[in-house]
Amino acid sequence: MVEREPSNAVYHYNYACSLALLGEPEGAVNALQKAIELGYEDFGWMIKDPDLKSLHSLSAFQNLLV
Repeated sequence: MVEREPSNAVYHYNYACSLALLGEPEGAVNALQKAIELGYEDFGWMIKDPDLKSLHSLSAFQNLLV
């Protein structure tokens, strides 16, 4: 979906979730960064989302929240 609609922030967010679940934290953080750049703003959900739990201890993830 990201390739079909590269400007869709939600698609990048969902891609990040998939990467996190696959054990690819660097790619997940990069996809989250892109989602934010494209306008994703639901940081409250980002913190609660169980798909992203594996990223919580990463400073790169925490830096996205500030």
